[in-house]
Amino acid sequence: MITSGDLSFPKGANNVHFEGELVIVIGKSCQEVNKASALECVFGYLTGNDVTERSWQGQDLQWWRAKGARGFGPVSSFIVSDVTIKDQVITTTLNGKVMQQESVANMIHDVPAIVSYISTYITLNPGDMIFAGTPGRTRSLNAGDVVSVSIDGIGTVTNTIQGSN
Repeated sequence: MITSGDLSFPKGANNVHFEGELVIVIGKSCQEVNKASALECVFGYLTGNDVTERSWQGQDLQWWRAKGARGFGPVSSFIVSDVTIKDQVITTTLNGKVMQQESVANMIHDVPAIVSYISTYITLNPGDMIFAGTPGRTRSLNAGDVVSVSIDGIGTVTNTIQGSN
């Protein structure tokens, strides 16, 4: 897991984008949990940057390489468990300029709905992390760029882009 620091892209990654997101951390195993009980399965939250290689996302049958390459998905350093997700603001900056900013209150699906839906199809286990979606447009990253994602009361993850390996 990468937290704040340098981020290098894997070989062949040429169209890499940031996606500031709330990350849900599962605290106990759950399967087919209903929305009313879903928060009982959540241990806490992190701030994440769901780094995505858009060219791979468009050409591959599955998105595992585009979203799961080595170093992708950096998160903040500490899990925050004493917070209620309500109206925290997710802010993503690129080289100090705000690129994304939105309240989690405006997420398409709330945390209980996300956990319930996913647990319908797979068993969620302690330590599993769910990236909950990005609030807005992104753009391609270049060597030297600094991307920072913060969520009120949860944390910040900042990465300096080193380019391709």
